[in-house]
Amino acid sequence: MHDKMDKYGTGKYADLIDDLYQSISSDVLEVIEDPDITDVVTMIEVLCKIASMVEVIKIGEKNLKGYEKKELVHNFGRFLIEKHCPCNYTQSLLDVYDSSAERVLENIILFAKQHKVLSKAGKCATTCC
Repeated sequence: MHDKMDKYGTGKYADLIDDLYQSISSDVLEVIEDPDITDVVTMIEVLCKIASMVEVIKIGEKNLKGYEKKELVHNFGRFLIEKHCPCNYTQSLLDVYDSSAERVLENIILFAKQHKVLSKAGKCATTCC
């Protein structure tokens, strides 16, 4: 599996990729394999589910840096689509993914950052006053 991953720049995360791949829930694969789900929705669901998993990953005692998480999510999502998408619509989904995944991922990250700020502000408002 590592040779395939190296093509996408994730070779330095080979062990993480193996762990992620083993823990990928069946619902991620069901989304990719279901031809009745639109390409855009498939892309968004795959990115969100992988981002949720990657958010809690640590190497040793350190969290991954933001750009590392982003690269890992983006590349791993493409890998999963290539590996599990039915042949008759793989190219269509990859075209959408290649043209839009980075921008969608940026918006997911922005939403997550804003949500964390609101969660912390809400706690402070109730406990600081």
